[in-house]
Amino acid sequence: MRVLLPLAFWIFLGMQGLRAHVVTQLYGEWRPGTPWEMEIWFDAGYAVPERRGDMNSPAPQREWLVEMGETGWKELRAEAERYLRESLVISRGGEAVGWEVAFPDFETVPPDFPLRMNGGAYFRMRLSAVESVPGALQLDWKGGDRPSLVLRLPGEEASYLTFAPGESRELEKGGRLPWHETFREGFLHVLPDGLDHVLFVMGLFFTAGLGVRWLRNRWHSRRRIR
Repeated sequence: MRVLLPLAFWIFLGMQGLRAHVVTQLYGEWRPGTPWEMEIWFDAGYAVPERRGDMNSPAPQREWLVEMGETGWKELRAEAERYLRESLVISRGGEAVGWEVAFPDFETVPPDFPLRMNGGAYFRMRLSAVESVPGALQLDWKGGDRPSLVLRLPGEEASYLTFAPGESRELEKGGRLPWHETFREGFLHVLPDGLDHVLFVMGLFFTAGLGVRWLRNRWHSRRRIR
């Protein structure tokens, strides 16, 4: 029992990550300044239209991206930029703000793609303002069948801003959020959006034997009550 329960739990946890490739979040970092920048770690599989929303599509690995070659990379870059321009609108005072895209990983030969623990295929996209205009920026993440956008905001203590599909938010000067917005984002990052975080902690709980001891005590308590 002490061995089988943790083992079964970790197998279940692994199955949750292996059952699909569908991307639920795109991650980025917001860098205020003159001009502002936004760097996004883009899932390369999401730049392939036929993979989007396919529950049976395997997650592409970094090796697949490395071996694709310049022709394939060119298509991925074009599709990724097209998708972002369809999904993201940045405005100030009701007027759209123009931005351009760079792909820093492709500036070296061969490309220097990010290394992730899961071995996934990612490349970075750097968005920057075409011109500097004073005032607060509003970010609109279009609705529909698309993932959420999660942005890391500047500051010594990490804080994040999540855009669900169809959500619009305004960034204060410097890209900061009010304290109540920061609390909201942290809460949503764990419950309900961070089920993987909760499962991981539960896995450690059972692996350490605490979960087994707790279940045994609960079982004996119920038997005594009866």
